[in-house]
Amino acid sequence: MFSFYKVTLVLFIIFFAVFIVHNNLFANEDDNHLVLKNKIFDLKYSNMVNLEFIEFNDYDNLIKKNITYKEINDEKLKLDILYPEIKLTKNYPVVVYIHGGGFIRGDKDEIYDLKPLVDEWHKNGWIIISINYRLLYGDKIFPDNYRDVKDAIYWVINNKSKYNFDIDKICAVGHSAGGTLALLAGLDNDKINCIVSMSGPTKLYGEETFEFRKKIMSAINKNDFDENIMKKASPINYLKKDSPPIMLLHGTKDNFVPFSQSKLFYDKAQEIGAECKLISIEGSGHVLEFSYMPRMPYLKKEITSFMEENINDK
Repeated sequence: MFSFYKVTLVLFIIFFAVFIVHNNLFANEDDNHLVLKNKIFDLKYSNMVNLEFIEFNDYDNLIKKNITYKEINDEKLKLDILYPEIKLTKNYPVVVYIHGGGFIRGDKDEIYDLKPLVDEWHKNGWIIISINYRLLYGDKIFPDNYRDVKDAIYWVINNKSKYNFDIDKICAVGHSAGGTLALLAGLDNDKINCIVSMSGPTKLYGEETFEFRKKIMSAINKNDFDENIMKKASPINYLKKDSPPIMLLHGTKDNFVPFSQSKLFYDKAQEIGAECKLISIEGSGHVLEFSYMPRMPYLKKEITSFMEENINDK
């Protein structure tokens, strides 16, 4: 009888050990590490961890490229979805990234040049959606590109179940012309929790912006200046006290979009009581080189901290 109980106990221990190993789920409270499916996740990278949902995504299927979100005039507008390796919550908070290029060039692949920043976002369990939009040449004019960005956001909302998007946690981020479009879309959509604009134009009219406007008109190959269109394309005109939180980053030596563009927007935000943070990057030009500039660890932290504070709030 004694031997029977001993054998039973040994078998129970073996089966329990097999169960634990099979699930590969261990937590070390002292080291603040979680080991899941033989991979290590550092819990310090996120305050949104829910052990009920945490899992590792398929490493070979983390990027879904060239998904059509809109067709117009025989042109297919596409987006890429970049999944984090680790799924921390039931649904993914969403970062919509909008590329730059002076409104006439550029591509959604710009996001792959920002890998250090993308990695930081992924550590928080956020999904990144990088979009293309119509470029302003030929018969295309504003607000064609803006409508595309809005439609991309609507696509996210309408496909929340298919891709597990958390549509209550969306941040719009853009660089240069993409920063302008991120501001325009975020200031006109109550589904956007926060906005990050890097080197983005904010005011495209007025005497103080004359030299800058000449560059814009030259970039889009138009000699005529439509004051009404430029006002409609200027995010500063849509800023309100209850606008979502905004972060502006701008190099003080930007020779294409002058630093004053972000300063004008920031000053108006201060005047009306809107929540806006401006980070001036001393000596930096138009391109924010996240892979190379020695100050980028600081900027990555600032951007991600701002987004983390606001992506959960309306």
